[in-house]
Amino acid sequence: MKKVLILALIIATTGACKKFNDGGLVNRAEKNLTRQTWKLEQYLRNGNDETSELLISNYEETYAEGGQLTRTYIYNGQANTEVGSWQLKKDTKQIKVDGVSSLELTPQTSTVSTSDIEVLRLKKKEFWYYFDNGSDRHEFHFIPK
Repeated sequence: MKKVLILALIIATTGACKKFNDGGLVNRAEKNLTRQTWKLEQYLRNGNDETSELLISNYEETYAEGGQLTRTYIYNGQANTEVGSWQLKKDTKQIKVDGVSSLELTPQTSTVSTSDIEVLRLKKKEFWYYFDNGSDRHEFHFIPK
């Protein structure tokens, strides 16, 4: 009986400690994600830092409890706000996003969009994700606003 309890505890603990590839515990993901508004600190395309080439500025994402996603940014001097939805898929370390438009990020990319974001890191003060669009990998690094 004692061995069964120990084995059950080990299995439960192992599942609770599942981590994102670059850091952060999966079981704390929703709490960390919805804690604040996230502002873009760095954008990488295919591993190259292209933050200075972005056509948008002041890019922010807010993941509210209940599944509402709000993103704001400035494009061509105009402030834009979009509201969509999000759902965390803890088993696959993905966030499903719906209801927001594609973005024109740099002169080298046309508009890009995705409905599945792959979370790399999600901690209290860091949120990193990527998605593939066409032949490009788009990686976003956020910090709290």
